[in-house]
Amino acid sequence: MITAFNRIGWLSKKGSHDKAQHLVVRLSECDEIGFGSSSTRQGRRVSATIADTTIELFHKIPRYAQNGFEHFEEIQFFIDGIPKTE
Repeated sequence: MITAFNRIGWLSKKGSHDKAQHLVVRLSECDEIGFGSSSTRQGRRVSATIADTTIELFHKIPRYAQNGFEHFEEIQFFIDGIPKTE
């Protein structure tokens, strides 16, 4: 999963930001995952704004620009609206 997510960052860096944004929104939190504080086990998709802010991390932070993420939890340190897992 993390490799697929890092591919989204690569798409954005190669000029396909709209496609990357669409993928982040469409692939975010399905019901089966129920990340964060989803006590009802109903996933909630992220907004286009949160998707853009997440994708920007691949451009703004050199470590992520070069190597991508190693853990999804890292995103929570930078993006408001991505709840912490319990």
